[in-house]
Amino acid sequence: MAADQRSNCQLFELAGTLMIQFVANMKIWENVNRRSCFLLLAVLIGPFLVPVAALSGTVDEKQLADADSNFTQVHGLDVHYKEMGSDPVGTDQSQPSAGARAAFK
Repeated sequence: MAADQRSNCQLFELAGTLMIQFVANMKIWENVNRRSCFLLLAVLIGPFLVPVAALSGTVDEKQLADADSNFTQVHGLDVHYKEMGSDPVGTDQSQPSAGARAAFK
């Protein structure tokens, strides 16, 4: 009976040692995951924290537009568009086509 108790004690001791090693390894992975998350956040957010000098030599978009280009205001933004094709349904060219109306909804 004493030999069985010794072997059980050794088995429990081995199991305890393995559990301690497992927990220690988990803490290492926890630190690695925290470091990885911090590094990922630094890479994704870092560029937005670096000031950028104002661009020089830029050109207005209307100077680059073609002769058949049109601009309209949508929610305070200038939107460039071109009308192409014919209007088989109606002859009123002052109103945007059905496709243009659907694009702005």
